Amino acid sequence: MSAYRSLTKAYRTCFLDADGNLTEHGKEVLKNLSAKARIGRAVRGRTAEEIQFDEGARSIVLHLMTAMHLDHDHLERMARKVRENRGHE
Repeated sequence: MSAYRSLTKAYRTCFLDADGNLTEHGKEVLKNLSAKARIGRAVRGRTAEEIQFDEGARSIVLHLMTAMHLDHDHLERMARKVRENRGHE
């Protein structure tokens, strides 16, 4: 198995159940990371350094989500669940 396929399988095993749905723990982790990365939130009055830091954090979260090798619709559903669950913080 290639390193890429092995890594993709590892991400999927950590976050998805056997049917490819986000697990409860996966939801919690992605909710936390998304909040820390300020995904889906616009913040005014930030310095260039703060913007760069946030973009780096967003890049990591997006890498995590895309490393699971999911199609666009599945990623969109996951993002929606993460946004919905963020309201319960």
